[in-house]
Amino acid sequence: SFIAETFGAVQALKLGQAEDHVHERFTKLNEDRRQAALKDNLFKQWRRSLNQHVLSICTGLILLMCAAEMQAGHFTVGDFALFTTYLANIGFSISLFGYMVFQHKRLKVSFDRMRSLFRPGEEDQIIEARETYLNEDPPELPVITREPGEKLKELEVRNLSYHYPNSENGISDINLRLERGKFLVVTGRIGAGKSTLVRTLLGLLPNGEAPIPWH
Repeated sequence: SFIAETFGAVQALKLGQAEDHVHERFTKLNEDRRQAALKDNLFKQWRRSLNQHVLSICTGLILLMCAAEMQAGHFTVGDFALFTTYLANIGFSISLFGYMVFQHKRLKVSFDRMRSLFRPGEEDQIIEARETYLNEDPPELPVITREPGEKLKELEVRNLSYHYPNSENGISDINLRLERGKFLVVTGRIGAGKSTLVRTLLGLLPNGEAPIPWH
């Protein structure tokens, strides 16, 4: 989102002479991402190496512990072969479990990013079942006809406020009245709340108790 907002506000960046600040912010985000990817890759390689060598390590421990028993004839070669066969399946199960844990951490990052696109209280809709049409065409969408009196003529906002959780950023006490056919410009510095205002008007963010009458 930072890259999208940066490229979408090129003129505002130039007018505000904020190129250096944006570059520093982008460099910091890039470094944080690099460190996170490095830790993720290190954990992945460590887990893979552990899973690949667990069978060999366990086999060596069995040979050390059972050498005397094998020499005395209490632990036969057949028992050893059977045990190593079971050990291979157990080692594969451990490797599969480690792989699932690793992929679950990655999936959680993507899942949290998708949840942030939903309005508060509707995040769980991402996992709701939907009918899929693999072998047939989906039904045609109904045609919605609107009367001329239903067209938007005026939009009014009164005391509109929204603040992001655990942050002071947002908008406070916004009042505006927009009539059909008029051109309204919303301008301000980066982070002033322009995108927040539009998203709140569209219903993508909760507007609290502020009325937004339109007719």
